[in-house]
Amino acid sequence: MSPKQRIQCASLGACCPPVQDHHQEDYQLSSQTTKIRGAEPLKTKIEFYNGSGIQAFPNSSETIRGEPGVNLVYADEFSYIKDDKELYEAAIFSLATTNGRFLATSTPGSRESLFYAMCTDDISFGDVSRHHVSYLDALQPNGPLRIEILEKLGRQFSPDPWRWRREMGAGFANDDGQLAEHGTNHQMRGSET
Repeated sequence: MSPKQRIQCASLGACCPPVQDHHQEDYQLSSQTTKIRGAEPLKTKIEFYNGSGIQAFPNSSETIRGEPGVNLVYADEFSYIKDDKELYEAAIFSLATTNGRFLATSTPGSRESLFYAMCTDDISFGDVSRHHVSYLDALQPNGPLRIEILEKLGRQFSPDPWRWRREMGAGFANDDGQLAEHGTNHQMRGSET
């Protein structure tokens, strides 16, 4: 297995998704995982014995532009990233050199975001894999969401149906609070570039 680098574009406090692979022995943490700069360990990078790694970057096109050897960029809550188009463009040009993938997930936000375009624009983004996930998919026994918690949230957010649709129904809302026709919370995996 050749070494691969994965990048997570999210706030530095966000945790990286667990790496799952058929070659689990390749993903044991190396003894060099924690590097020291002065007296502070760097907590934004994980390296594995097989040479693969995961590195978290701030949400900025400048931090990812020109990163060599990147095979996957994961942008969490992409609908809320400032300058999302610039970040995406910087990422896809880095990914083009490795035939890599761009993965974006988000709670629906502004219909002015690139994430909204990725979810609805079949001309520019028709080759992405789109997946809608709402609270219905997370209910027990198939998911972790208990009915008691769902009922409690329903009571708390009953005065704000737009927020309920966005957060729980995973739908984009129009400016007047109505659910957008194409609005869904999608997890997208771009086609190989």
